[in-house]
Amino acid sequence: MATVTSWTETLPAGETVIYPFVGTEWLWLLIAVVFWLTWHFKTSAGETEEHNELAAKGKGPRRTRPLIPGCPNESYR
Repeated sequence: MATVTSWTETLPAGETVIYPFVGTEWLWLLIAVVFWLTWHFKTSAGETEEHNELAAKGKGPRRTRPLIPGCPNESYR
């Protein structure tokens, strides 16, 4: 069992922080959320552009061979 009940009792006199940059958690959270959202929007835009290019070339799902052998493509339309 742990014998430390309060970290502030084990710190040297005058010390009140346990880890560096205390109070900046909200800033780091904001930076992480902005980065995460930016990454998602850019990835989505890139994938949409790639999908549109393939669709314009005629490489959509209706132009590929059927996944079920013996099933004609016309049944997918």
